Amino acid sequence: PLGFTRQQGYTTLEETALIPGTRVPSFTETDLSDKDEVKQILSYYKPNDVRFVVFRGILRSASNYADIAEKVQQIQPNITFVDPYTFALLARIHLSGDTASNDDLVSYVDDNLPTLVSEGDIIKVNFSIRNEGWNTLNGLHLKLIFACDIEYIFSWSTEIKHGDIGTSSYQFQVECDQPGEYKVKYQLFRGNTSFEEFGNVPWTSSVQLL
Repeated sequence: PLGFTRQQGYTTLEETALIPGTRVPSFTETDLSDKDEVKQILSYYKPNDVRFVVFRGILRSASNYADIAEKVQQIQPNITFVDPYTFALLARIHLSGDTASNDDLVSYVDDNLPTLVSEGDIIKVNFSIRNEGWNTLNGLHLKLIFACDIEYIFSWSTEIKHGDIGTSSYQFQVECDQPGEYKVKYQLFRGNTSFEEFGNVPWTSSVQLL
């Protein structure tokens, strides 16, 4: 989750909340005063206060973490253990104050765009996109920038529910007549709004025009 708060590494917990530009509050085995991990975790709980805390263990098994989590939640069910990805998504909401900040997150999974083309080629391509967000995706457009920086806009009519992968097929003709290597980029849009506005990095690659 480090990238979501633009920091590098961790810092000790103290009383620091999760703040943009700061490090994630954390503690390790070396910070334990009496080696009681459950007690130490419970000591960081504050009623009616949202806190994001990282516990870092070294060379531990999954069952060890599960045992700690179970013991903590038996005593204080308001403490929830989550995976790093969920931690990051919850941190996004908390830091932005926008409950919709995770609605439109995607991963560009795959495509079969050629890397070598010639002017006039008819390209048939499939794009696969996974919905990482909490919104059902529909009514979108996919904007592709190809050889000679020519832009193609396709209607993305495939509905994608949370966690699912959607695939759409398109066809276009190469209209570039200047041989060379070009950057390829594509990104989803909702109306005139690029999904980059929601934190999604465009997919980039390259193509060689013969």
